[in-house]
Amino acid sequence: TAEAVVGISDSRREVIANVIQRGVEADKSVEQIAQDIVDATSGEIGMARARRIARTETHAAAMYGQQAAAEASPLEFQKVWLATEDHRTRKDHADANGQTVALDEMFQVGDAEMLYPGDMDAPAEQVINCRCVALYEPAAMGEQT
Repeated sequence: TAEAVVGISDSRREVIANVIQRGVEADKSVEQIAQDIVDATSGEIGMARARRIARTETHAAAMYGQQAAAEASPLEFQKVWLATEDHRTRKDHADANGQTVALDEMFQVGDAEMLYPGDMDAPAEQVINCRCVALYEPAAMGEQT
């Protein structure tokens, strides 16, 4: 976690990663995790930025977990990119809406390849504040995705 947080030292990044991990393990809300980030950084990171970090990182962790669960399943899945359809959705994500690929394939999102929404290996501009999800569907027998 906290890999996409930019403009801070490695030690601060580690503090934030620990706060997020503890918050997720304690089933805290995004708002509670954000407040913990503000507290842990003695206010160096303000509440607005802490919320963005908490939202982005917890969403990425959830999407990673879905991908890992599908990969661990004995079933064969394909996945579909599902964008949130409103005025805040970035164009690349809206354009990817409905894109269907095999479980082990990458989504093409703008110029980036992403294994799932929130993929921390993608550029920060494709990950920060992403609200998209991947839907995992059983692959049809003998059908190409």
